Amino acid sequence: MRSLDFSNVVGTGDWSADILVRLCVMVNPQAHRRTRMSALQKNVRCAPLRNKRNLSLSPAQRRRKVAVSALSQLPCDITIYDRISQTPAAWDTLAAGKSLFLSRDYLRVLEAHGPANVSARYAVVTRNQAPLAAVAAHSVQVDDQLLTVRDRTQFNAAQRPFGRLLDNGLAWLRNQCLAAAGRHILFCGHPFSCGLHGVAFAAGQDPEMLWPAALDALHRIQQADGQASFIVVKDFLGHGTHHRHPLLGRRFSRLRIEPSMDLRTSPSWRTHSDYLDSLTAKYRKAARKTCDAIERYGAVMESFQDLPAEQQRLCDLYTQVERHAQVRFGVFSPSYLPALAAMAGPTRFRCSLIRKECCVVGFSVVLKDGDTAVAHVVGFDYEVNEQAPVYLRLLHQVIEDGLSLGCRMIHFGRTALEPKARLGALPTDTEVWVKHSHPVINRVVGPLLRIVPQDAAPHREPFRTRP
Repeated sequence: MRSLDFSNVVGTGDWSADILVRLCVMVNPQAHRRTRMSALQKNVRCAPLRNKRNLSLSPAQRRRKVAVSALSQLPCDITIYDRISQTPAAWDTLAAGKSLFLSRDYLRVLEAHGPANVSARYAVVTRNQAPLAAVAAHSVQVDDQLLTVRDRTQFNAAQRPFGRLLDNGLAWLRNQCLAAAGRHILFCGHPFSCGLHGVAFAAGQDPEMLWPAALDALHRIQQADGQASFIVVKDFLGHGTHHRHPLLGRRFSRLRIEPSMDLRTSPSWRTHSDYLDSLTAKYRKAARKTCDAIERYGAVMESFQDLPAEQQRLCDLYTQVERHAQVRFGVFSPSYLPALAAMAGPTRFRCSLIRKECCVVGFSVVLKDGDTAVAHVVGFDYEVNEQAPVYLRLLHQVIEDGLSLGCRMIHFGRTALEPKARLGALPTDTEVWVKHSHPVINRVVGPLLRIVPQDAAPHREPFRTRP
């Protein structure tokens, strides 16, 4: 049996933290010298007592920080895959209970039917054959047409003369700089959904300790891709902070973006009518007026099952919405929605559309992701929407479909903040982290991306009693 000498292991001043470090040395003796030298270089024994940032921490918190720092230095094995079918069973273990957008079945659909300018790569991080993290990354090739975004921000326009001209100039400058800095973006996550859909950590593990290994995997993917200039880790919702220290340590810049609009449902809501009954008279009247306007226009709302029959029309309507988006990364193929419906099944998928005579003028697709109903895809005819409130009616249908799926949260996404706020949705702070491969450019990436301010979410209170 191998004899182990712990005399050179740097202590932490606490027996429990020492045991954590020494157990890792027992599991991986090759990491002994690396762990010791890394700890000595950082002065982990004394620095926590002298560092001003650590003075506010309790002794137990300081000991935990030292232990986590030492454990995160142990080497990991990173394996990169070009297709989700190549990943081992460890992927399913890590993704179990996580988002639908990280599941093998969904990623297979996205590979086969996603935008032509998007390619996927995957990584599995292990230590001593134990799976620790799964990383899903998507490389997006951005052309001139996609960079010519329609900027909705009217920040300067309302505050100073020639403000709108200034806004347009800043948006043009941003687009030109992005085009010059790089046309390939590597997303850690899903470029067409809102949420942290790019990383899954092993159950029972500390995410702060595993983030460095996940970022190592992401940089390996960038090197294998060979073209990506930007790395974007998206989207962090709420106020969690476990990711910030590792990302700042890798020179990522935080960028606050438009908030996600989310509606928490009440247990008493079973149908859309129950939702309407919970509104105040003013907002209930407005909601019913929206539904009546669609009927007066001669259109009907219906649940739709035969997606292959209308897949091209649905894709055309979605393309109209995508062309009006502030940032655009591509368009799904027409076969994406039928394949998604077949994958998710009736217990996790709803498609509703508005039809006038024989023509579809709007549709919405809702996915059940855990206990959350995600408004995944919405498309409508903009000319028809000027004559009848098609988009507003679709938002109400998202609520109805979410309730029929038994969801406790309705996730509307980031766009159209005002109408979603009037439905009762509340903003959730959202941030992404960005890094450029060139160190000099990376220093100005953060300030550049913040040149044009984002829209602020309004607050509306349509409920008699908020659920």
